[in-house]
Amino acid sequence: MDTNYKDGDERMSMAGYQDIRSKLELFLQHAGGVDCPRALDVGKETYLDIVEGIVGFFGAHQADDGRIIDPIVGGERQYSTPCYAAAAACLARHRGRADLIDPAARALTVSLHSIVAGNAACDNHGNFYTVQMVHAYRWLQKLVSAELVAQWEALFRQIQPALAYQQAFHNWSVVAQAGEALRVKYGLGGSLSEIDEHLEVQLPLVTELGLYVDPNGPLAYDVFSRLFFRMMLNAGYDGRHREFLTEYSRRGAITSLFVQSPTGEILLGGRSAQHQWNEAGQCYVFESYANEYAAQGDTLLAGIFKRAAKLSLASVARWVRPSGELNIVRNWFDPNERVGYESYSFHSQYNLLAAFMMAACYELADDGMGDVVCPAEAGGFVLSIEPHFRKLVVNAGGYYAVVQTKGERKYNPTGIVRIQKSGLELPIGPADMVSLDQNEGAAISYAVSTLYRGRLQRLADLTRGELDEVTVDILEERQDRCVVAISYIGGLTVNRFRRVLTVDASGITVEDEMPMPFYEEIPVMLFDGRDESQVEIQDGRVATVQLRDERQTVTILTPDDEGLEMSDRTGMSRNGRLGCLQYAAKGNRTAYRISLSEVT
Repeated sequence: MDTNYKDGDERMSMAGYQDIRSKLELFLQHAGGVDCPRALDVGKETYLDIVEGIVGFFGAHQADDGRIIDPIVGGERQYSTPCYAAAAACLARHRGRADLIDPAARALTVSLHSIVAGNAACDNHGNFYTVQMVHAYRWLQKLVSAELVAQWEALFRQIQPALAYQQAFHNWSVVAQAGEALRVKYGLGGSLSEIDEHLEVQLPLVTELGLYVDPNGPLAYDVFSRLFFRMMLNAGYDGRHREFLTEYSRRGAITSLFVQSPTGEILLGGRSAQHQWNEAGQCYVFESYANEYAAQGDTLLAGIFKRAAKLSLASVARWVRPSGELNIVRNWFDPNERVGYESYSFHSQYNLLAAFMMAACYELADDGMGDVVCPAEAGGFVLSIEPHFRKLVVNAGGYYAVVQTKGERKYNPTGIVRIQKSGLELPIGPADMVSLDQNEGAAISYAVSTLYRGRLQRLADLTRGELDEVTVDILEERQDRCVVAISYIGGLTVNRFRRVLTVDASGITVEDEMPMPFYEEIPVMLFDGRDESQVEIQDGRVATVQLRDERQTVTILTPDDEGLEMSDRTGMSRNGRLGCLQYAAKGNRTAYRISLSEVT
């Protein structure tokens, strides 16, 4: 692979990035004159407020030797201990928490001994340890004895990457190389040439939009990997791939501005979605670019990134549990129920990963920057993220919709998979759907269904292997109104199905057309682990779903259609239990509108 990246190099081509760049240039022409829609009561200290709650909770679960024991399933889980070491050390260093020096030091010491012993001693997650341990070392260095610092430095230099890390061709290698880059920076061992060798096999996974494609395209691991690429650059990485990573990271950060939801969340999709560390990682990326553009004198773009960082930080802060730590997934179920969890999700490691990320964000955050409205809030664009992620984002008039153009069995079904509105915080839209594998072969999304040989067939159930062709046409793209047409060809009975989405201040208007009788299926949030929604249907044409102080309203617009009713279909999304409204279209075309509002 050629690692000399010239302006004309195919890997550095602007062709696939041109649409994002054009949208940014247009947005910058107006952003400075648009007020932020609301004040955000978060800032630099909010990072440590959240970290302090997490560290306080898990400090009660620290073993005598320094390891963090998961309070739900027991045992040390993955990289909980080095994350705790870093988070507690940050509080000791930046909040004067002298009581945390010894707990942080014990966690760092035992983590170092584990990684020196090899990957198996790190619960087979050694790739993650070093980057967290170097942060802990750096924050504790002036708070402990010279003898202990010397002991740590000797252990750092004993780390053997071949023994400590799993060979990986995905995000695990990225985080391992970030750790090695930090070792190099602080004179703790490591080899720049070895870092470059490992990075070389990662770079083909980078798209022209600056996004990282982990296996099957999960958006969480795009942000995760870009965080650690950016952390390497922040640490002064100057290897063979510096120019490429600099350009890639910038493109990815700008793309993230345009796919961020108005509630501050990353783009929905794939494994590990809706975990709090997703947004904590996005904060790190956005804070980094706020600083970079501020240093260049570009206060407009710096303010945009700062505002986006605060949106993401606010989206994490609202999920703090009464006991101080976070619900690791965006719902209010008891952690023992593991709603929305992956098989590898644990209360300890994913709380503490978020705490580590936010501790790192604290050092970047600058409250002196002014907020400038960001794309997620202002809207006015349509963005297609193909082919690896199969997503369409439509944002206008305060509303935000995500379409999964081709679904997958395990995570995201075909159809509209997220609806949100600026200023509203609950996943009332809903903000996530139910996949085939989550619901025993009956997915739930905003989609149509039809009868085929006496059997009900759903668009939501069809995956990328069954949909021959999906085309997207942008019909209007303005700040106050975006209109997009999505056409499906193939997939059993879903043949020549056409959907037009209009997104404006009135809501999300859905117009569907199909050359055979069909039903509309409209998902609704029933229970988020804390409260049950109140569902009311009026005259078969209007339904309201109220969860606490937010409401979803469904209105049939075509005059001849009626019969809106709750079906018996339910399923669990990451946010909670969903149900399904449905009605039969009287002809080959129907239209309805989804609007979200605050109940006062």
